Amino acid sequence: QRAIRRAMGVLLGITTVQGLGEAVDILTVSPEWHQLCREIAARMVTNTLTWEDKTWRAAARKGSRGREIYQGIQEILQTPVGEAYRQAVERNARLISSLPEDIRAHVNEMISERVIKGYRPEDIAGLVEEFLPEEVKTRSMLIARTESAKAHTELTRARAQAVRMNWYMWHSTHDSRTRPSHRKMDGVICSWDDPPSPEALNNEKSYGRYPPGGIWNCRCYPEPINPDMIAAQLGSGPFKVYRDGQIRT
Repeated sequence: QRAIRRAMGVLLGITTVQGLGEAVDILTVSPEWHQLCREIAARMVTNTLTWEDKTWRAAARKGSRGREIYQGIQEILQTPVGEAYRQAVERNARLISSLPEDIRAHVNEMISERVIKGYRPEDIAGLVEEFLPEEVKTRSMLIARTESAKAHTELTRARAQAVRMNWYMWHSTHDSRTRPSHRKMDGVICSWDDPPSPEALNNEKSYGRYPPGGIWNCRCYPEPINPDMIAAQLGSGPFKVYRDGQIRT
C-alpha cells in the first residue's frame, strides 16, 4: 500500500482539475512510471510468494533470509509456479499503472454529478484538493489487499496442481468483516477446476465463480488437500464438499 501511495505522490499536490489532467497525461506515456509500476507489482507478488512458504520463513528466522529467499524464488520460478508468478506481476502492473486514469475518470464523474445537481463552479473548484488524497489511499489499499490475496491463491493453486493436489479446503476469517457468503464457505472442500459462486450459494447477487481471495477485500485462503493423507490432514469427517453448484455433506 505504501509503495503505491508513494508512487502516486506526484498527484497529491495537485489542486485543480486541469492540473490533474495534465499530470495523468504525463504519467500514462512515461516509461519511468510504467517501470515503477512493474517493480511495485513484482515486490507485491514476491512478498506473497515469500510469505506463504514455510521453508523460507524458517530460513528467515535463522538469519539467512536474503540468500535463502533469492535461491528459493529462483528455483520455484522454474516450475509451473513461475508462470503464475509472471501473470500475477503483469496483471498487478497494469492495475497500478491505470490508477491515475481511473482517478481522473472518477473525478470527472463527480464533477458531472455536481454540475447536474446545480453546484456553483466555486464549490466544485476545490473538489480535487479535497478528494484526491483519500481516493489515492483507498484505491491503493484496495489493489494491495485484493491483488495480494489473488496472487497468493494463484501461486498456491499452481503449486498444488503441479503435484496433483486438485482439491482444497476454503478457509474464511472469523470476524465481523467476513462476508456472510464466505462464512458459509468456511470448511467447504472445493476443486480448483470447479470454483463456487459463494454469493449464489447464499441466495445473494452473484459476482461470478472464484476461489478464496478471488474478489475485492477477500481475506479467505485455500488449504490444498493431499489425497494420500486426507485422514491425517482433515480427520474422519463428515465433510462439506462443493460440486456442480451445490454444497453437500
